[in-house]
Amino acid sequence: MTHFRPNTHTVAEEPQDPFDQAMSLPQNPIVQPMLEVNTGVVPTHTQLSYEILPAIDYPPSQNSTADSPEIRFVTHDGGELPLPWALDSRGDQLVDARISAPLPEDVAAKLNLRLHYPGCSEAYTRQIMSRRSTAAGEPISMKELAKKIAREMGAYITRERNRGCPMMFKGRPVELDDLLLWRLRRVSSGSWTADFKIARFDFPLTM
Repeated sequence: MTHFRPNTHTVAEEPQDPFDQAMSLPQNPIVQPMLEVNTGVVPTHTQLSYEILPAIDYPPSQNSTADSPEIRFVTHDGGELPLPWALDSRGDQLVDARISAPLPEDVAAKLNLRLHYPGCSEAYTRQIMSRRSTAAGEPISMKELAKKIAREMGAYITRERNRGCPMMFKGRPVELDDLLLWRLRRVSSGSWTADFKIARFDFPLTM
């Protein structure tokens, strides 16, 4: 497995998207009952235990080689990036947030993102902009890449809920607030998928 190290090219911030201005994230309805049985302190993502959210991958015959690249999303506290953070100014908590994402040179201006999770009828596939509209065509920043992935995961969760088949994990609905962005990895020559971690509410808080 090849791990790409971010380069040192700093990119300017992209204009504020009207989607981001209008988006309002609901509070996680599962957290409140937890507060009643703990200390009354609202838990942060560093006080919760997380595990990998299972995903349906491409069949082995379509996978790229074992040397497929992946990009990790690591915050300054050493953990993964909470998806609500990716959608607002807290995306700056990413290490190298304003540095160009380390995408391979053969990745075009648009990256094909494929998300597919157990219980969902079909995969969610979208093309997202991965390079800037400049003469050099450098990759977008790590912060902007994380924002685009979080936005699509939110749309995927909403799509399944609207179809009457919400994404579930261990008997409870998957909510954007419960997820951390772990990594983006290549699963075929033309497609990438994102892997997430989800909060485990069966564990006591670490206070």
